[in-house]
Amino acid sequence: MKRIVFDFDNTMGVRGRDIDDGLALLYLIGNPELAEVEAVCTTYGNATCDIVHENTLRLFKEWHFDVPAYRG
Repeated sequence: MKRIVFDFDNTMGVRGRDIDDGLALLYLIGNPELAEVEAVCTTYGNATCDIVHENTLRLFKEWHFDVPAYRG
């Protein structure tokens, strides 16, 4: 199993934005034999860094996903 720090610009749930990074994270979470997500880093791309980070924290709370999320 690989230990992963996932760097992404997650905008899953933000109106009019891409969901691909959120889907990739769900794939990793759903396959614990493949990888263990140690932490995530949020960055700009699909939206500003602030939007991406706050959105990621909101989703983690809704999903009860307890890993550190670092901005930038």
